[in-house]
Amino acid sequence: MNGLFNVDSRLMRLLARLTDIVLLNILFIVASLPIVTIGAAWTSLLTSWQHILRGHDNELVVGYFRLFKSNWKQATILWGITTFLMVIFVVDFILLQQAGTPMKYIGKGILLIFTALLLSVSSIWFAYIGRYQDKLKQVIKNSFIIMINQLPWGLLLLFLNGGMLYLSFSSPERLLTAIYCFTFFAFSLVASGNAWIMKKIFIKLETNMKVKVLN
Repeated sequence: MNGLFNVDSRLMRLLARLTDIVLLNILFIVASLPIVTIGAAWTSLLTSWQHILRGHDNELVVGYFRLFKSNWKQATILWGITTFLMVIFVVDFILLQQAGTPMKYIGKGILLIFTALLLSVSSIWFAYIGRYQDKLKQVIKNSFIIMINQLPWGLLLLFLNGGMLYLSFSSPERLLTAIYCFTFFAFSLVASGNAWIMKKIFIKLETNMKVKVLN
């Protein structure tokens, strides 16, 4: 029985990880409240999970806000780019709803491809700036290169994040469930999945590209 509550036991490690999930979820929500800071908050969340997966999970709260401060500028610009493009895609979708049948389906197909492309690339570049030091132009360029060269992992990111968005917004009932889940743990849980995939990508990246590792 004593072994069960030992700090190195499976139960205690599981409880510690669950605590990390909830704590990081709270930190992300608090840091995202100004809305414009969502990019920096998400980058910090992804990078915090990278640290945890590498076994460096000390000072989680202090580390989160340190990452937030160091990645604020680039993450905010990338968040602005992502948001701007998504607004354009939403407007295009609304306009296509009014188009004739052939044009509607062709347009929606093209729009779906660009939306998937943006979702895949943005999933990479927020994690990238938390791990490497690069100029913004190079960050965007390298994110596209990574997506192409690591296509299976890129598709897995797309499936994870796209599936999460679909399940969250596909019906009013699912939206209510999503709001409850994201309030307590889902942001952090999704970020941990992203971080695990990006860890696989980074391992290959660091053997093939000359980039400065920050974390």
